[in-house]
Amino acid sequence: MIIRELNLLGFGRFDNKKIELEEGINVIYGENEAGKTTIHNFVNGMFYGFLKPYVKRTIYLDEHEMYRPWSGKKYSGVIKFKTDDEEYIIEREFTKSEETTKVFLEKTGEDITNNLDTKNKTRIIQPGNHFFGFNDAVYGNTISVKQSQNRIQEDLSKEIKEKLINLSTSMDNEVSIKKAIKELETALKEIGSSRAPTRYYGRNYIELKRLEQEKEEILKNKDEYLEAIELNISIDKKLDEKSNEIKVLEDRLKKIILLEKRKIYDEVKAIKDDIAILDKNKNKYKEYKDLSLDDYLKGINIDGQLKNIKPRTIELEETLIELEKNIQQIKEKKDLNFNIDKSIEDDFLNYERLEEEKEGLTLQINNEIEFIKRDLKEDTVKIKNNNIFLILAIIVSAISIVLSFISNIAFLSINLITIPIIIFSFFRSKKLNIILNKRELDLNSLEKSEDEKKQRISDIDEDKNRIIEKYNVDDKFQFKRLFDEYKMSFYAYKEESSLLEEYINRKKTTLERLEKDKLEYKELKAKLKLILNNNFTSSLDELKDGIDKAKLYKELDLNLNVKDELLKKVIGDLCFEELQEELKDLQINLKESEKEFSSLQLKDILKEKYEKIAQIKIEKSSNDARISFLDRSISKLIEIEEKIYMKKELLKSLDEKIQSLELAKDTIEDLSKNIQREFAPILNKRVGNIIDIVTKGKYSKIRIDDKLEMGVIDNITGEMIDIKDLSGGTIDQIYFALRFGIINSLTDKKPPLILDDCFVQYDNRRLENIIDLLIEESKLRQIILFTCHKREFEVLYNRKTKFNLVQLT
Repeated sequence: MIIRELNLLGFGRFDNKKIELEEGINVIYGENEAGKTTIHNFVNGMFYGFLKPYVKRTIYLDEHEMYRPWSGKKYSGVIKFKTDDEEYIIEREFTKSEETTKVFLEKTGEDITNNLDTKNKTRIIQPGNHFFGFNDAVYGNTISVKQSQNRIQEDLSKEIKEKLINLSTSMDNEVSIKKAIKELETALKEIGSSRAPTRYYGRNYIELKRLEQEKEEILKNKDEYLEAIELNISIDKKLDEKSNEIKVLEDRLKKIILLEKRKIYDEVKAIKDDIAILDKNKNKYKEYKDLSLDDYLKGINIDGQLKNIKPRTIELEETLIELEKNIQQIKEKKDLNFNIDKSIEDDFLNYERLEEEKEGLTLQINNEIEFIKRDLKEDTVKIKNNNIFLILAIIVSAISIVLSFISNIAFLSINLITIPIIIFSFFRSKKLNIILNKRELDLNSLEKSEDEKKQRISDIDEDKNRIIEKYNVDDKFQFKRLFDEYKMSFYAYKEESSLLEEYINRKKTTLERLEKDKLEYKELKAKLKLILNNNFTSSLDELKDGIDKAKLYKELDLNLNVKDELLKKVIGDLCFEELQEELKDLQINLKESEKEFSSLQLKDILKEKYEKIAQIKIEKSSNDARISFLDRSISKLIEIEEKIYMKKELLKSLDEKIQSLELAKDTIEDLSKNIQREFAPILNKRVGNIIDIVTKGKYSKIRIDDKLEMGVIDNITGEMIDIKDLSGGTIDQIYFALRFGIINSLTDKKPPLILDDCFVQYDNRRLENIIDLLIEESKLRQIILFTCHKREFEVLYNRKTKFNLVQLT
């Protein structure tokens, strides 16, 4: 197989990334994080998807989520390859729940997806099963080598063993021994055994035991059936005796009931006479029966409310007259249109604010200028004194110099004192002059500011004069007196207005209460009139008299109801007219012995007799059912014996089938155990040849057991060396050789070899050896080598080997 083109439409970091590959060796070079492993996993995903192996359900590996496109584009890709002289295209959409895989013939565009034998039972198609001839577990442990994964997974030994067993027996590695054993085990499981009650065998075994037990029970019931027949004869005799006793008692009961009816008739007639008298008296008061006591009580309540409202209304009217009088007095006393100019208060406050501002400005001007002038005078004196001191020091210094020339040079030592004084005085004079200049500038600034403040004071005086002239007063004193008069007038005005407002509000409230009482009085009068009209009376006294008569009517009606209830109780379900007709010509003679029981007592005696007969009948019914059941049970004996025979034959057949299945399973398992003896020498030889090449003759013999555990034989000493005792690089070489040996044993096809940075642990010598092997192998199959180092293609350059270099950026 030759993979010609990879097109990562949307896969991990790649977006529409196209990579073209060639026959022979292809080196895909890129720094770390350039996407080499992503491309490697893309190839795996295109052929097998990202499905968890050895499970029936569709479960995705973590890689499926890991390589979702970063750009958010469609999660898909295309791969083109050639195998068996035919060119193919695989298109795959990876998105969950939308995943689809299509396989086309490139020349014709024909969709051959449904023609592939992909082996997997899930809805996600794995074309690798068809084109490589093995599943993704074998693929990932042979031709596809990921970074730092030269070693082989433990599960692969089972897969390889199964493939080799199939080849050894049928030469058809598509026949799954594992599947055959599994199907045999499934068949055995479905049949089950006597210890598995839910399985087919167990269910029939339990049914057989149940039938045998039922047969034993039927044989036991035969004597019980005969006993039940004899019991039925005895029960029938008892029933006849009890029936005769009941007939005699029923005749006596009929006679006693007739005598009791005569007594009831006499009582009923007396009650009917009383009812006629009560009904006549009741009709005298019938016209008052509908008068309402509740209406009378409501009328009394309304009358009381009316009596309370009347004096309250008079009192409210008197209050209104008094309030109106007070309102008129206030209006006459005070002119409510008194006009007060409230602006005088604002002007007075403004006048005082202006005076305060003027005083502040005047005080500020005088103080600041005085302070500056005082400081200026002090600084002038200091400068003058400093200049005098400086001149004296200069004179003394000059005299000392002259004297040192004239008489004694020792006078020069005086300059040690005078010169520092001169220097200090000079700089101090300079500093004082700077301060003096600053003070003069400050004084000029203040004098300028003083002019502005004087102008502001002049403006303030003008504002004050305008306020004084507005109110036609001469000075602040007169203005203050005018303002005080305003406040007194305003407060008096407010007090009168407040009192007037209070009287008006009280008048309004009183009017509202008066109107409310009048309205309530009117409504109550209407309600009282309605009550009297409803009861057809003109006054409450007349209504009271009618209520008393209605009470008498109700008492008579109650007595009538009592008599009616008594009549119903006495007569019960009987009809008076029928009793009268029935007893018209009654003549009954009873013996004294027959009179000792009433009808109720006789009914109780009869009830006991009936219950006794019912119990006997229940006993008979139960015994009949028992006889019927035993009869059916005995008749089923032949049927049960036939079923027992059939169940035994079925279980015998199942035992024979179980023995056959177990024999087939044991035979296949024995065949599996012979894998080491038959194929290990072939695999050892193939892997040994490859080890000899990559180790340059250091190791050439290898031993591989049925779990693919390995040991090597030292060519010098001949001893077996455990693979764990070898160096990491040598172990990687051996496992790499094992992959070649396995794949060549499993298939005659030449699938590509895909290597992802798997030579990291190799030193330069080992790397050269393995590259030499790959160069030879590239003549038979395509090699795709992913690397982040330049060592690999440098060795290829040195060997002058042609290869296709793909650089990732």
